[in-house]
Amino acid sequence: DCELPKPGSYITAQIGDYPLVLVRDQHGKVNAFHNSCRHRGSRVCNANKGTAAKLVCPYHQWTYELDGRLLFARQMADGFDKSQFGLKPVACESVGAYIFICLANEPADFAPMRAMIEPYLLPHRLREAKIAFESTIVEKGNWK
Repeated sequence: DCELPKPGSYITAQIGDYPLVLVRDQHGKVNAFHNSCRHRGSRVCNANKGTAAKLVCPYHQWTYELDGRLLFARQMADGFDKSQFGLKPVACESVGAYIFICLANEPADFAPMRAMIEPYLLPHRLREAKIAFESTIVEKGNWK
C-alpha cells in the first residue's frame, strides 16, 4: 500500500477477467472496487495509477466518492436512488503494507490469515517504503 500514499491515490489491476481499482479514501483506508461505472460499464480509472479527488467516469461523468458512493449522476429520472448505484466493492485487506483482494461473493474470514502473517510482515516496515524506480523491460529471447 506504499503505492497509495495519500487520499485519492489509486492503482488499477486486472485479476482474471476483472478490472479493479484500489484507492485510498479520506480516512486512510484502502478500498477496492470493480473498475466499472454502474451506468454504462465504462472503466472509471483508465490510467495504471494516479491521484484523484473523486473517481469520475469519462463516459457520462458519473462521479464516485473515494469510498465508492455515487455522488453525481446527471440527467437521471426523478426518484433515481444514488445510494443503490455505488461502485461494486471487492473484499480488501491490508496487512503489513501488503494488500490482499478476494473476488468471492462471500469472502472467508481474513482474521486467521492476518494473525498468521502479520508478525512476519510488520518488522519490515513496508508502510514506510517508497518506490525509487520503476521500469518495464521487453527482452528479445526464446522460451528455451
